[in-house]
Amino acid sequence: MINRLFKLKSMLMMLVLLTAITASSNSAQAWNRAGHERIAEIAWGRLTPEAQKMVHKLLISGVDSPGTPCDETSFINLPTPKDVFIGSASWLDCARTTPPEEAHVMHADRTQLCPGVNLPSACKSRHCASDALNSALEKFRDPQNSIRTRRIALKMIIHLMGDLHQPLHAAQAADPIHNGGTMKIITSPAAEPITMHQFWDSLPSRMVSARASEYRISTPLLPEEDAPQWHFGTVDKWVSETVSQTVEHVYYPPLKVAMCNPSLMQKPILITPAYMKQAKAFADYKVTQAGVRLARIINRVALGGATVSIGTPPQTKPRN
Repeated sequence: MINRLFKLKSMLMMLVLLTAITASSNSAQAWNRAGHERIAEIAWGRLTPEAQKMVHKLLISGVDSPGTPCDETSFINLPTPKDVFIGSASWLDCARTTPPEEAHVMHADRTQLCPGVNLPSACKSRHCASDALNSALEKFRDPQNSIRTRRIALKMIIHLMGDLHQPLHAAQAADPIHNGGTMKIITSPAAEPITMHQFWDSLPSRMVSARASEYRISTPLLPEEDAPQWHFGTVDKWVSETVSQTVEHVYYPPLKVAMCNPSLMQKPILITPAYMKQAKAFADYKVTQAGVRLARIINRVALGGATVSIGTPPQTKPRN
């Protein structure tokens, strides 16, 4: 009896440890799970019936990480095609460290905001997020590729589109990890310090809108007429756009002074209510923008489109 109790206690302790490890790992994601699922939900609402049918058939056609925590049976057996699509949104966060090797790509990209910042070594092997997204798009578009190749590419596209609209993954600043990764901030005088990256990843969970499907209707920041503007450009242009917005909307005062000065990152910085409001609005903007563009890409593939988009419209800036 004592041995059984001891074993049970050991199993419980291991479960607690695994839960803690998982939570720690999740905090390093580009957007959290809620953010990626919101992006997928926005995209699903804009997919044509043909595109919805195509992606559902592809996603349920097989599993690519059997016997690992990333096993797709967690989402391919969900009750509706929409559930399956949204459930696939976080697959890549797990699969980066498990089979298949095609999924071993970075969250972050190569643009540097400050002098003297080293390019992540993985980018040199073409594993930067924008490289990986462009490669996945080519594989997804080619009907001659195997179902497995196109299925993995689709899951990577769904996730990486979100990653590259998270500004702390689009650029490199003075932080030793990447762009605010370890800079500590405090959201209120009584709050525990968190990293800036944790704060930005969790912003979709802090948004006022209850559901992603309500964004286009309920959020003044994101009027429907902006959406057509987001269809134009390429992956590289969309990343450059996010980078160009980062200084103004992420390193908004009081953080701007520390952006390229690691010595000022030694102590936590108290962010202001104005910063919190600005950050929530900008995160809302980028999450919705990612969803619109994700739908655009998939719809074009469903129609046999060879390119992501055509033309270059006037740039649309986030509204303050």
